[in-house]
Amino acid sequence: MVENPLRDQTQITPYIQQITDTFTSKNPLPLMFEIISYLDRNLLYQQDNKTEVFRNRTAEQILKDGYATGCSDRALAFLVLVRALEFTADYAEFLDMKWLNSNDDQPTGHVVANVTIQGATYFVDPIRGTISRKTPSRMVLYNMGKDSWDIGISKENYKEQFHTFREKYKTGL
Repeated sequence: MVENPLRDQTQITPYIQQITDTFTSKNPLPLMFEIISYLDRNLLYQQDNKTEVFRNRTAEQILKDGYATGCSDRALAFLVLVRALEFTADYAEFLDMKWLNSNDDQPTGHVVANVTIQGATYFVDPIRGTISRKTPSRMVLYNMGKDSWDIGISKENYKEQFHTFREKYKTGL
């Protein structure tokens, strides 16, 4: 786990609980889409200060700030809301196969939520607004856990961690 002076990235706070109290769907699958719709309305896509905040905020901070810098922020916001509604859900970090097979410096990948709904596991993509039993196409699972920090990924180390994974991937380890 990454040591971070901030509290747990996906802590369920009174602010988070207040948001979940507004959801009305009783059926789990429509509820997932209701949460995605909430994020669509309340999180702008903004990259102005991405280098400052990337993988450095809690889900509550992301929701209060009203913007996401990309898929990791959206996944964290989605995860905290579904967990507050008592679903089992993991942060799933994927790396792009094209990047894994390249020598490019800048890692590319995607983050989704792995949610258990009525005993079945689904990959919920809060960016694309999709729910699927299949992993994202042309992606390789890097790791799953509670959140980015839990799987050892931070603003400071993500490139190093992903490059190490790529070397192992290329050598078949």
